[in-house]
Amino acid sequence: MNALLKGTTLVASCLFLSACATGPLLEEIPLDADLPPVEKPVWSVGQKQITRDNLSGEESSWEVVSVDELDRVTARSSNGCQWTVPGEWFAGVERWENCGGSDGTRTLLESEGTLWPLQVGRESTYRYRLDSSSGNTRVENIKCQVASQGRVVVAQGEMDAFRVECVRKDPWATETRTWYWSPDAGEIKFIRHDTKEGLRTDIDVVSRSTAEL
Repeated sequence: MNALLKGTTLVASCLFLSACATGPLLEEIPLDADLPPVEKPVWSVGQKQITRDNLSGEESSWEVVSVDELDRVTARSSNGCQWTVPGEWFAGVERWENCGGSDGTRTLLESEGTLWPLQVGRESTYRYRLDSSSGNTRVENIKCQVASQGRVVVAQGEMDAFRVECVRKDPWATETRTWYWSPDAGEIKFIRHDTKEGLRTDIDVVSRSTAEL
């Protein structure tokens, strides 16, 4: 799964302890006015996103290979990992193949709410069953929210963005995934940390091929 998350897309002093998990991971400069609601992106085959892994310093990319009638997006990363996410996007990967030597599926058991259109205060919850090729099977509970908005500094420069946060709990750990999503550029940064290993992913989106957002 690590290879998968590096394909998709600071606060070191707090070591990502659980007490730090609910606060913003980048400094967020207050805005003079609320950002307009952001509609769910429309993905297209061939669309490509280039990212920079801030932990390794390496750049990688992923490219959309299919979009089905339910808006599920299947993409292939430059490392060969192929993954599928629902149109909701933030709920998490539903299927992965050749991702760090692992294949697997996540089956949605129940859900409530939606984050789209993005607006501070929107919430959604999900319950998944995960089955991996390593024999790992577990149930995950995920709660997502559009937590805040502000001006942040990322690889693409200074940008106004929503902060979307999803907290995933299973029997072994609590993991927090954070996206910064710009009304103009879409996803601009992704951070992942958990209570067992601390910071695991810190990715900036360098560029994205032209697409309707």
